Amino acid sequence: LSFSCFNTAMWATPALLVKEHQLATSYGILESVLNAGYAVVDIVAGQLIDNYGYTVQEVFFLCFQALGIMIILLLIFRLSGSENLVNTSGWKRRRLNYFDDNSEELEK
Repeated sequence: LSFSCFNTAMWATPALLVKEHQLATSYGILESVLNAGYAVVDIVAGQLIDNYGYTVQEVFFLCFQALGIMIILLLIFRLSGSENLVNTSGWKRRRLNYFDDNSEELEK
């Protein structure tokens, strides 16, 4: 369940934060970083099982979940009162013309 929620939030974020002409690059970087993280965590989890057993591995993943919850709460409190791009509605982002790019900038 947490993996599904994480991916839903992770894949929606670049569309809110990155201009359209850089969107494909941001998704490529996101995918690369996620895959590298998955590879490292799998290796560490395997070593924990081999050396210490399943209980230590469960604690390892529980620590990651606790860290994720703390980061989520930090972001909620940090972004809740401010006027930023993540918290603005689609209508307001369009009104601010955030995603409108000049064709001259794209040609450079």
